[in-house]
Amino acid sequence: MSITQGLTETENEDPGFEILHLSFRKKRSGNMYGGPVDYYIGNIVFRLTDEDAKNRMKYILAENEKVRVAPDEELHNKYYDGLHFKFGSKDFDDIVEGDELDEEDAIEEDGQKFYPLEILNKEGIKEEDVFIYGYRRNMNPLHDFITYIEKFDCYRMHEYYQDTPVVRGIIEYLQDMKDGKPNPSRVLYHEQFLNTLTNLCWWWD
Repeated sequence: MSITQGLTETENEDPGFEILHLSFRKKRSGNMYGGPVDYYIGNIVFRLTDEDAKNRMKYILAENEKVRVAPDEELHNKYYDGLHFKFGSKDFDDIVEGDELDEEDAIEEDGQKFYPLEILNKEGIKEEDVFIYGYRRNMNPLHDFITYIEKFDCYRMHEYYQDTPVVRGIIEYLQDMKDGKPNPSRVLYHEQFLNTLTNLCWWWD
């Protein structure tokens, strides 16, 4: 069975992305800067169809990103050192020692049981007393690599990459995605794709 676009288990399953064009041209540099060496000129054009993927890309392309910081290092450490987990009415330490979770705390969803999780500080230190929020230039690796083409509602990643076994593996993996080669995973298909593009950034030439 031929599966179209993106590592899906069933033919009708939407992977959340579509690779419109994929090419890597292998070139050889001149004698400058330690050459000649081989490198790739990569050109990836893709479209995102999943809303979560689109929102992640909006965050990636935003000029600034919101970050959480703690002005007081001592209070920061005290907050993290005192964290503990609570599942329903049970502390995590009690569960480790053999106590069972209370069934009345369980939440059922799609036939599975879940227990509400709280992350608390043993000394009562609240998150809002430790952290403040601010902004900085977007440091996401993909930020400077991807361009949104509004006219066609698609994205382009056009850059130079090193010729390494890792890059060659990434190229093969991207081709598998474009061809729809099955690769069942617990990671969402569009997340696999965007994570692969992020890995490629580290091999910029």
